[in-house]
Amino acid sequence: MHGPGEGIGDEPPRLGGPWLRVSPAASGEPAFPASLVLHEATSTSGRYVGRRGATETAFLIWDAGTWQWQPPDRLSMSTSTDRLETYRVDLSGSDLSIDVDGQRVHYRRSAEGQTGDAIAAMGERAMSRAAHEHQNGAARAASPDREGTLLGRGPIGGGAKVVPVLREPLPVAGPVRPEDPSALTPDPEDPRFVLPGIASELRPEVFQRFPRFCVADLPDGCYRLTVRPDGESTTYRGTLRVDSAEGSTTASGDLYRFSNRGFEGIFETSTGTLAGAHVKAAAVGKFGRFGELAPLHRLGIPIYPRNRYHSYLKVTGVRRISFGSPHGRCPLRITAEEYRYTQPPAGSFNGTFSPAPGARTVVLSLTSAPAPFGYTGAYYTGTLLEGGVERGSVELGWVSSSFRRCTIEVDTLDGAVAPQPVPAHPSSRAAAAGLAQEDFRTMMASAGWDARIEYDQVSIPVPAGVSATSCWSDANLHNLMASVRRATTDLDKEWRLHLVVVPATMGCSRGIMYDQIGVPREGVASFSDDGYPTSNSANFGTAANQTQRNTPRAFLRSAGHEIVHGFNQVHQEGEGGADNSIMTTTPSVADVLGSATGGAPGVFPDDIRLEVNDHVRHHLVHFPDVAVRPGGLTFGTGHGGQFIPQADRYEFGTDELELTVTALHDTVAVGEPVLVSWTLTNTGSDPVPVPTDLRNQATHAAVTVIDPRGGSRVMSPFVIECETTSIADLQPGESRTAEDRVFWSSNGFAFTTPGPHVVDVAIQWTAREIPCLVRASTTITVSTPVSPVDDSAAGCLLHPQVGAYVALGGGATHLTEAVSRLTAMSTGNGTSDEAARPAALRGFEGLLPPASLVLDQPDRERLPEHSSGQAAADAAGAGRGR
Repeated sequence: MHGPGEGIGDEPPRLGGPWLRVSPAASGEPAFPASLVLHEATSTSGRYVGRRGATETAFLIWDAGTWQWQPPDRLSMSTSTDRLETYRVDLSGSDLSIDVDGQRVHYRRSAEGQTGDAIAAMGERAMSRAAHEHQNGAARAASPDREGTLLGRGPIGGGAKVVPVLREPLPVAGPVRPEDPSALTPDPEDPRFVLPGIASELRPEVFQRFPRFCVADLPDGCYRLTVRPDGESTTYRGTLRVDSAEGSTTASGDLYRFSNRGFEGIFETSTGTLAGAHVKAAAVGKFGRFGELAPLHRLGIPIYPRNRYHSYLKVTGVRRISFGSPHGRCPLRITAEEYRYTQPPAGSFNGTFSPAPGARTVVLSLTSAPAPFGYTGAYYTGTLLEGGVERGSVELGWVSSSFRRCTIEVDTLDGAVAPQPVPAHPSSRAAAAGLAQEDFRTMMASAGWDARIEYDQVSIPVPAGVSATSCWSDANLHNLMASVRRATTDLDKEWRLHLVVVPATMGCSRGIMYDQIGVPREGVASFSDDGYPTSNSANFGTAANQTQRNTPRAFLRSAGHEIVHGFNQVHQEGEGGADNSIMTTTPSVADVLGSATGGAPGVFPDDIRLEVNDHVRHHLVHFPDVAVRPGGLTFGTGHGGQFIPQADRYEFGTDELELTVTALHDTVAVGEPVLVSWTLTNTGSDPVPVPTDLRNQATHAAVTVIDPRGGSRVMSPFVIECETTSIADLQPGESRTAEDRVFWSSNGFAFTTPGPHVVDVAIQWTAREIPCLVRASTTITVSTPVSPVDDSAAGCLLHPQVGAYVALGGGATHLTEAVSRLTAMSTGNGTSDEAARPAALRGFEGLLPPASLVLDQPDRERLPEHSSGQAAADAAGAGRGR
């Protein structure tokens, strides 16, 4: 109930603001925060952050998440395990009492400016850190930066809008709740409990029959997991990853479905299995796996076919400590939410997961057992429980100190040089592991992956008609990568990423990541003769105006950045801010190192960190298999929509920054590309730090098309070209402009239905650790085809190869089906009659292939169309830059 002056009539109580706990610290776990800050998105809901007291170390039940008032006396809050709990509360004046399972927790409102150390510590950095630690529920709130403000005129706020939280579309595991030691202490009244003095008088054979305190062995790494449901002709095989590197245990897993008939799924043919080649051994701390070759019989990390992917396991509880059974058989209990995966429909790559909290919650009730042939570590057998009912049997066995494994194939064009290993930086994890060098392998080991590097083809001939030492067109490079990739690659048997190195020249781009050659994220490229022009950054140091081949450490970082893009990781400028790690763009790394307030001391390129940060590491370890493995989901999936991280953002008002969106044509035909441009103008009186490149390809702009039925489609960039992008001040009155031909992306076509379509453009970035957003939209009307010519053209032009051809900027003659269709449309029936020319061709101006280009039938059939979810090379998407 409410006290005087609170919740009167229909007015909700005022809960926003800082609160300090006045009740004693909890004696057990989980504990309640010493301070809470409730940020208001509305008067009855928003984000919160909780903090421990200065001397407290207990696990918090409320660390960061959302809150919402539920009349008349209930408060809903998302907990540290991402569950939404509702509590009864009493609010009287400045006192707030929360009932948690009969336990009363008391808070008192803190006066502004008198919040103490616990509240003062809750700046934007703390909130950002909490968001990264809890991927699927916690998020940052837009609070003032400790070292100043974004606009230089007081804290951010003052009427600024807060965008609602954007949940990640993928399930992602977070830290599990620690075990409660009080629940594991033997009860002295239990007849099985024997005091030491009494136990010493018993005969040894009698003493061994008594239970004992037991801790199940659960080392970090990858486990093979097998589930055999009762009454089914199906077995589920997969992996479970256990990770305690971040100070708390996080565990996740993936299951693949196999028939019980035959030996399907038992003997994989890839590295590290019974039928495969050697695997690496010898773990070095939590960094990775290095060592000599081990015997063939040792089981390693398995690889399973993509079309058998069944579900993701988000582990929410692990119980290792027990008053165990006799004879040393320690029990282990793992609780997980199972998220079922629906395979993508034909012509698409992206399937869907069941919504939170998953299709069901299961418990793996296990007991340690002797390890069978092939296993060299902890091994468990037991039962699968659902709602306390046995549903099948389970086997779990440790196979690797790494979590995942991959192969990186490096091919080099004639005249180019490939990135090579460099001396290990003294502060690197590689040096701490006793290694003399850093390379692609140690870079992936910083994410807990075991990478095998193959330097394969060298001196690949330069394609005819291409100047290898000039800037490459997107079409030419895509054609090269499609032609030189290993024809025998089977992404259902190995996670293989293809890196092609070409010369290029200064000022083009240091690299590119193609989302699709034939399938998503199988190939990336790096440019050895591009480099570090001072126009990109004033902080390149000794690398300034040098080529990549002459700057080995920076070259390795840039190429590694593209590789990690291939495993579906996005830029840190949009996920917490720039830092000195692999997934920050090169100019921003230089600025971080070279600026007076940089997050890491040092100089570029000597002090470049060739490692991923904790945020990216968490994604690479705990994203579902289909999200990170080559050939899985399309680029950007799982990062809060396309490139919007899971966080509330500061949305600028038009008196600060104004974004305007215009289309070249406000009425278009079905199947017509439309050129859309947007301009960002500083309408305030102070400089504002914003991205220097606002193009969709630079990843700071997100373009979404909303059709007449309300369905939305994110037009994800086909070619990401962001290498020169950084965050820099936009002066009062100045503007920055970008444009994009909106037509097709790997998510489909933009305009397929007659009627009004809203094209929404959102510019997103992080400046001084504050997530920022500005957005605007325009309306485009798609006309109904009124002639047989236009109706036929729509069916001809709405083809994925035509979409890819447009996205590559034209000239992609290797997309033969697209060339054939566009040539047929542009030549019509051989007459110059304008009526025979489809209206949709207006949007293809400057892109149409020459009418003289004729393809014979074998050429047209070289690239097949989409079939059963396995797309062909017609749907190419790319990511450029870094």
